[in-house]
Amino acid sequence: DRIEAENWTVAIFNAFEFQSLGPNESRIIEIGFDAPNINTGSFDVELIVMPQSFPQRANSVMISSTIDWQRSGTISMQGLNCNSVEWNETCQQMIEIDNTGNFFEEYSLEVVEQSGMNFVVTDELIGLTKGEISSSIPVNLTTLTDAEGLLPASAKIQLRLSDGQLIDSVDLYSSTAPRVDWVWENSADSVNNGRLE
Repeated sequence: DRIEAENWTVAIFNAFEFQSLGPNESRIIEIGFDAPNINTGSFDVELIVMPQSFPQRANSVMISSTIDWQRSGTISMQGLNCNSVEWNETCQQMIEIDNTGNFFEEYSLEVVEQSGMNFVVTDELIGLTKGEISSSIPVNLTTLTDAEGLLPASAKIQLRLSDGQLIDSVDLYSSTAPRVDWVWENSADSVNNGRLE
């Protein structure tokens, strides 16, 4: 009732070979496939049904199973740490990746549509097993040189599979914090009606 080949296991359930079937009776037989831990593959078996007293009336059917590789993932922000960034400073906004597929996957991140600030994220591939969530990944937000206070900034962080397929994205928004820095350029004093000006 069970065979193992090419790291696949195939089993028959509810066959009940020694319980006879009367005329026009039927029985549902289940065939179970246990696939190996790979992302692609298929396996074919032939099921033969044969009356014990009349083997010449044997019948057969081919049954196959294919591994369904579901490739997906999500990207999300951890908190909102960089609503505004101090002038000439860098702020780190943390993001994380969740492997929502059904096999090990390698992901890449890409910054697109950035404006008002410099957004930088790692260019290394991030490998995650099925159901695994990555550790915190920093996105560095750096204000532009001599940027005006309250200048809005935004960027889109795209999540791609190792083959470049886009599967998710998240939008980041920030602004350059106002910086107040008054400098005395010249000064004068005088006495007017007994008052010091």
